[in-house]
Amino acid sequence: PEYISIVGIQLPITHVFKLSTFSNMIEILDDYKKTDYKFKFAEIGAGWGAVASIFIGQDMLSSYTDIDIPETLVLGATYLTNCYPKLSSVVQSNEISESSFFNFCMPNFTAKLDKKFDIVLNEASLAEMPKETALAYIDWVADHLDKDGIFFWNNGRNRSSAKDVTQRMSEYNLSRFKPIAIKPQRGRAKLQND
Repeated sequence: PEYISIVGIQLPITHVFKLSTFSNMIEILDDYKKTDYKFKFAEIGAGWGAVASIFIGQDMLSSYTDIDIPETLVLGATYLTNCYPKLSSVVQSNEISESSFFNFCMPNFTAKLDKKFDIVLNEASLAEMPKETALAYIDWVADHLDKDGIFFWNNGRNRSSAKDVTQRMSEYNLSRFKPIAIKPQRGRAKLQND
């Protein structure tokens, strides 16, 4: 792909729309941890892997776990393994998998992920899930986040007309996490539902 340079960071043009997420994360990591550290990174609802690709391109990850529904997981797995063929990969199954750089995991196998993560990211998808599913993921984050890990949360509430999605931010029980930065929502926020 073609690249552009922004503040000394080389980014593929296709990733420009994820700059807001990446720049927010780097700003917090600069304040909270060294950005030259290699992070164990998990992303819930990664789509095709744009944020992962940016972090890998900056050589900031020691491992990356993509947790997503099968229809989307195949997009991320295909894109990332084709862009980075020298990095090892595994698709999580009902067995605990060997150590690999990429770990692609469907929701029904998250219990088999036995490692702790330095960073867990979710951007928008928890607010689109049924409340029970969103709360199960947040419980998973609490159980799998390293003691000094960071949960990057970029979600509103009630992002669909479904009545079973979270209606109030307090329903997520985010108080179990220590806030280190609170910023206004960027992107798809609307007055009616964020």
